[in-house]
Amino acid sequence: MNELERFLAGWERVRSNVIQAAGDMPEAAYDFAPFAGIRTFHEQLQHILHNADVFVDCTVNGKFNLDLFDLYPYAGLSKDALLGALQSNLRRQRERLMTRSVDLTTAVIRYLDGSDRPAMDIMRGMKEHEIAHLNQMYFYLRAKGITPHSTLLRNAQEGH
Repeated sequence: MNELERFLAGWERVRSNVIQAAGDMPEAAYDFAPFAGIRTFHEQLQHILHNADVFVDCTVNGKFNLDLFDLYPYAGLSKDALLGALQSNLRRQRERLMTRSVDLTTAVIRYLDGSDRPAMDIMRGMKEHEIAHLNQMYFYLRAKGITPHSTLLRNAQEGH
């Protein structure tokens, strides 16, 4: 398994957890945010999808398309539509990364701050960003009295 395949396998695990968390939250609570002024659960999902769009596009094309930052194509989607978007987005972005014309393990991309960064570092940062939002989603689930599936699985494996 090469470096890109390892990255994609890890991202798929993260996205699978995001999809599970999104499925666990009742749609009636999608507008929930535990504090004023922070993203709702729905907005967390929109942001995860938008972030993948922007960062994969940057990685594939070798530069950031600043016009993408102003788009928010996932606003207003229902729970089912967001769940579908999370799955199709991952498939689409995976395909884009696998069929790119440059070697992402050696490519260098101009980052937003003007510095040159390895493409794989940019992709790892995107995945870590998604993990951060997943952790926020877990907090939202717990605030609604829902135990995240990863905790339930770990407890079952440990015999709790």
